[in-house]
Amino acid sequence: MIFKGPVKRELEHIKNNETMTPNREEKLIIDNLTHQGFKTILYEPDGNVPPDILVDNKIAIEVRRLNQNLKTENGFKGLEQDEYSVHGILKRIMKEVSDEDYEKSAFVGYYFNRPIPSKKEIKKFAQEMLENHKSSIEERIEYEYNEYFRIQVFPSEIKLDQQYEYGMSSDGDSGGFVVSLIYKNLKLIIAEKEKKTKKYRNKYSEWWLAVVDTIGYGLSDMDLGQFNNLPKIENQFDRLLLVSAIDNKSFRYLYE
Repeated sequence: MIFKGPVKRELEHIKNNETMTPNREEKLIIDNLTHQGFKTILYEPDGNVPPDILVDNKIAIEVRRLNQNLKTENGFKGLEQDEYSVHGILKRIMKEVSDEDYEKSAFVGYYFNRPIPSKKEIKKFAQEMLENHKSSIEERIEYEYNEYFRIQVFPSEIKLDQQYEYGMSSDGDSGGFVVSLIYKNLKLIIAEKEKKTKKYRNKYSEWWLAVVDTIGYGLSDMDLGQFNNLPKIENQFDRLLLVSAIDNKSFRYLYE
């Protein structure tokens, strides 16, 4: 598949790879690269081997979902599907109910178990709870919808980017503070992708790793500062691109 740039190599790529289509994460990264202004973007330029994407005929990019992983006998298993739904609802509500003019901020954490309440139930509960909590924003309070879903709001010592910000989540084996989770799971993914690309490295002069963030759904300025205060993850990639799973225009180049 080709996205932009009518050169001979790209035309041959279309002819030889007509049935190839990007998965969700690859399409999101392609959209992000287009948003950044890159013009020549090829999907799987060499077939079903690394890299996933080739930019400007020289930048090889491997794509991976940045998710929470549970170690199993067969490797690592992602645990983010239910989290997608719940987090998307709550992140929108946190933005909607946050006042533009505010002095105090709070983190919002949530716990869920199966069966998870419906989207409609979660939305109604969270909207009412967060609006009412503003009068108690300096207090740490847990609100329980039922035994399968509860929200905890705890004050921030500093003013955050908005009045309510995502702090943590818990789902069985998953959960924890967002920055530490991103850091921990990024280390696993980097090691996995370094091994996968090792024998293809000499084909292109520049290699990037692009990850689609399903943990924090993007890093705020404060998150990025906390991430950079952790020991640097040494790696063999020229650039590390992190893109939000819910907004292809929200991205960071890590360690830059």
